Amino acid sequence: MVSTPHDRLFRGIFSKPRNARALLRALLPRGLSGQVDFRRVKVEKRTFIDEHLREQLTDLLMRVPLDAAADDDAGAPSKAYIYVLMEHQSKPQVLMPVRILRYLSAIWDEHRSEHPDAIRVPVILPIVMYHGIPWRASITMDEVYDCPHRTLDAIGEHLPRYAFVLEELLPDDDEALWQRVSGAIPQVILWALTYARREPDLLAAMGRDIATLLADLAEAPSGVAALGMLFTYTMSVARIEREHMARFLKTEVSPMAHQVFTNTYDEIVYKSREQGLEQGLEKGRKEGQQQGRREAEQERLIRLLRARFGRVSRAAQARIKAADQAELDTWYERLFAAGSVAEVMSSDT
Repeated sequence: MVSTPHDRLFRGIFSKPRNARALLRALLPRGLSGQVDFRRVKVEKRTFIDEHLREQLTDLLMRVPLDAAADDDAGAPSKAYIYVLMEHQSKPQVLMPVRILRYLSAIWDEHRSEHPDAIRVPVILPIVMYHGIPWRASITMDEVYDCPHRTLDAIGEHLPRYAFVLEELLPDDDEALWQRVSGAIPQVILWALTYARREPDLLAAMGRDIATLLADLAEAPSGVAALGMLFTYTMSVARIEREHMARFLKTEVSPMAHQVFTNTYDEIVYKSREQGLEQGLEKGRKEGQQQGRREAEQERLIRLLRARFGRVSRAAQARIKAADQAELDTWYERLFAAGSVAEVMSSDT
């Protein structure tokens, strides 16, 4: 299964019930929020996104019990679904209403398979979270039907017609989601999703907006894991030198935050290389120790490049497999500072 830095951060944080509840409280329309029993929100593990689209999209399906006290109809469904789709592309998907309709249908199909005797289906509220350029595409099915307005007026009641909730993660928004959500962990993660790909001076922005939150999280047991995921994400999508990030955290945030970052960085790079060496030693016993170690490091580098940048071309893989130890060492050192596979493997010194 394809997994991107955005996917690992978003699902890794908001699949936790406490963080999911905080996110829903900030996202749901006010009229629905008052009907939801947030204590029993359940995050489903499955995804409904096509395999080939998982580098562009991340989804979370949450089962939301409705408060019986707010239910006027005795026979009404006792639960609803909230389907949150996180769009990672830099430009809006023009036919997003059509794509979401497919996912809604898949959710209902699965619900029917689990409840074959049901004669009604739960409502599903679709929400799109987006952190690219400002959204100018359609959010309703009406806007994507290719027919005159008079035709739509004549047959509209026989067609699927809906609008999804759009939440744009825009920098410098006075009502930004990261400021509306409650809890330090959701706040810093949504801040990162909003700024990490856009902000030219990310460290200055961190110091301005979330330095105190970072320091608080570094002191909390539940916050350390979230910080590790945050640092992994920012080093993957933003061009920040390791030394610059370490200096910022040590001087502007706290020694503990600096330590969490150092541990995270070591785990990503150096521990991965140690694992490669161990694999190489095992293979070396059979085919020659030195060659086996290098082959293991080559395979490890390819996996790290895929995790950071996505696709690694066949030509790049062939070059890595033909590289000597000095070249591999150079490419490992460039891994987090570079902005592309080509930069990692550049012949420039």
